[in-house]
Amino acid sequence: MGTFVAEMCAAYCVPLVTKPLSDEEFELAYVLLKDFAKSLTPIAVQRLVLPSIQKILLTTGYSHLKVSLLQDSFVRELWNCIGKRVYLEMIHPLVISNLYNSPDEISASAASVLLFGSCEELGVHVTVHQTILPLINYFGKGICTDGIDVLGDCWA
Repeated sequence: MGTFVAEMCAAYCVPLVTKPLSDEEFELAYVLLKDFAKSLTPIAVQRLVLPSIQKILLTTGYSHLKVSLLQDSFVRELWNCIGKRVYLEMIHPLVISNLYNSPDEISASAASVLLFGSCEELGVHVTVHQTILPLINYFGKGICTDGIDVLGDCWA
């Protein structure tokens, strides 16, 4: 599919993945977002795909699609497409908010691993207010037992 056709289809298809999906449908939605991120121009990804990704990451509660979008491989492909600056402006704050606002440990754990991995990869300094405090705030609640492992891996 060329970029023109992908852009025409994306305008109608991508908003469909922001609705709650069953376990079977989430895989199709993930593949759809991934393929559109590869097929579209960076500006089209920013205009058509990122708003849906942002909406998914802003949802509270657990969803397979949200956890899949918080995986390092997807995020790397995304920032290679749109650029690191755009990623830091549009997606990185939502990763941090998934630590503050996520009631489930799976999303928070995926966000914490992505947070440290992306900070290291992007050359963003691990700061107390934007990196350490969200982790301590979430994992300090006693909800998740692997929080100490996540923090320990950072300084190992």
